[in-house]
Amino acid sequence: MKHREEIFTIDIRRNIYQKISKFPGLHLRELSRILNKPKSTLVYHLNYLNKRNIIISYKSSGYERFYVSKKFNKKDKELINVIREKVPQNLILYFCLFPVSNQREIIKFAKRWENHWVKVPSNLKKHPTTLAFHLNKLVELNIINRKDVGNEVIYTLNDLEDIIDLLIVYDKRLFGKDVKRILYWMENQKNVDNVTDKIINKIFDYFPHPYHV
Repeated sequence: MKHREEIFTIDIRRNIYQKISKFPGLHLRELSRILNKPKSTLVYHLNYLNKRNIIISYKSSGYERFYVSKKFNKKDKELINVIREKVPQNLILYFCLFPVSNQREIIKFAKRWENHWVKVPSNLKKHPTTLAFHLNKLVELNIINRKDVGNEVIYTLNDLEDIIDLLIVYDKRLFGKDVKRILYWMENQKNVDNVTDKIINKIFDYFPHPYHV
């Protein structure tokens, strides 16, 4: 079998590998646009790299997305996939602020702060049915938990620190600049005691609590 170095003697395969490594979760159309190559050409080389376990593919939301082999576990890939979608991405950021919440509070938050410089609230200003769909998706992926309390549904965030680690590593690939200042601060606090509390407090510097007068 050829050595790994020999496999990348063809420039296009090297370029494909480097782009997937830099932007994990790309699907074929995105890769075609970034590399300015026909999809038919890329399919041939993607299959070549896939068969040799240099890259792997994972189907999500109707797309086949590509990753560098052995770089992510299944949970990481699911989180990256959902973060690439605007509404789930902003729901995750919302739950980083408010790890325990309900749909009514999310809607109130979206209305109160829709003109804030951070665009999370405006991106969450959706019809309740649409919001419920995306919340259920996050529940299915075990990113949040759902609990019925009387007539109310309470959502809680799972594994906040794991999510924060992934957001920090991939901020340039997945987020707009309106969130980066928050994420950069998170990165500098990774080795500080009570990091979660400090992160939440710092986010409030940028993002006032929705119930503050």
